[in-house]
Amino acid sequence: LEILFLGTGAAMPSKYRNVTATYLHIFARGGMLLDCGEGTYGQLRRRYGAAAADAVVAGLTCVWISHIHADHHAGLARILAVRSALLGLGATPLPVIGPRPLRRVLAAVSQLEPMAFRYIDTSNTLPLPPDQAPDEVDGSPRAALEAVKAELGLERLESFPVVHCAHAFGLALASCDGWSLALSGDTRPCAAVVTAAKDATVLIHEDGEGYEYEQEAVAKRHSMTHEAVAAGQDARAYRTLLSHFSQRYPKIPTIDASFAASTCIAFDLMSVNLQDLPTLPAVVPALQLLFQDSEKEEAADA
Repeated sequence: LEILFLGTGAAMPSKYRNVTATYLHIFARGGMLLDCGEGTYGQLRRRYGAAAADAVVAGLTCVWISHIHADHHAGLARILAVRSALLGLGATPLPVIGPRPLRRVLAAVSQLEPMAFRYIDTSNTLPLPPDQAPDEVDGSPRAALEAVKAELGLERLESFPVVHCAHAFGLALASCDGWSLALSGDTRPCAAVVTAAKDATVLIHEDGEGYEYEQEAVAKRHSMTHEAVAAGQDARAYRTLLSHFSQRYPKIPTIDASFAASTCIAFDLMSVNLQDLPTLPAVVPALQLLFQDSEKEEAADA
């Protein structure tokens, strides 16, 4: 598994961080986009070059969208249009897993430009009650989901509700190869994230606000830095990667030294291979020192 952060900022693009998108490259098995903010396709081209970026888009197995706020899906139409142009409208429709309001957005956009996709409501990725058997008849959403899991080599692909807006979700993945990953989505601290990320190889957690903006974090239902780190510790996640930063912190947030042993900070176009995880937190002190000097220089210039 390689995790490529295509956008690590919130709300709107800034000089240093684009809005939210993460590409999971599962090598020979395929790839998956987790959220798809505006500029996602451009970020793929910056990272891979034009031809290789198109190959990534053509090779996508599915897209998963956490919630309906535009910074999480405004780049999706471009991705779908590029894929349809590359493969043709007769290609196998790309599964797009997302909350109910996303269906209306995709329906409206597809009237302007035909695109080959299949919408799957996030409700079909919620865990089933123990006494309920999945409906996996051919053509059903659950059957489509099982096909995605099989192609990506996943034992688990489950969404879970989080505390943000209506129809907001996080995601838990577990691979047949042994790794597991949880994505918090936008959320206030909640038990669902900790449960989903229990003993995960990687937890990607939003870091919406710093200590000094507690009231705003609560009002807008985002997590603060120390809350995101605490979620990773409570879940015993091997590594917690912080992302989706407020544009107040375009470079780097402050992390308490006591949290640094298992936590790292994501940047746009940063690639993290599973082999990088043991040494990843060691980079944080150097990054904080580097950007501290940079911010002092910018303040002096201003």
